Amino acid sequence: VYFARVSPHAKNQTEKDFLAECLQNANWLTRSLDQRAKTILKVASEIVRQQDAFLVNGVRHLRPLNLR
Repeated sequence: VYFARVSPHAKNQTEKDFLAECLQNANWLTRSLDQRAKTILKVASEIVRQQDAFLVNGVRHLRPLNLR
């Protein structure tokens, strides 16, 4: 939205290139943050699945986790 509003006002090709690069960087950041959120959710879900006994019964049922 911001890019669409600002890009027509770019005075020369250098400004247009700069705005395009900024948009590309913003899109990359958005995708990266989305991927990070998905990864965190997967890891948290697996920890809950693996540590169900601990969550239900307490610390005596805590199991060590190994990264595979």
